[in-house]
Amino acid sequence: MDKITFDDDIMPVLKQYMGPMAWRFDLTSYEEVKASAGLIYNRISSVGSPMPPPPFPRLPETFIKNFKKWMDGGCPQS
Repeated sequence: MDKITFDDDIMPVLKQYMGPMAWRFDLTSYEEVKASAGLIYNRISSVGSPMPPPPFPRLPETFIKNFKKWMDGGCPQS
């Protein structure tokens, strides 16, 4: 996968967590996720205090790597 974008790769995964708002981050818009991207990455990659919290399963390692690539690529929206 060459270019990771919010619309194609990040939002489809995060969208499932918007309803329960189990996170302490606003995941409802590109602007909010971009503004908190570093903090979100620290939590989704954390072993000791992961997001999403239990009882939700840990996000797939592929998504965590793609989120990092997305941040490193300047957080493109589409």
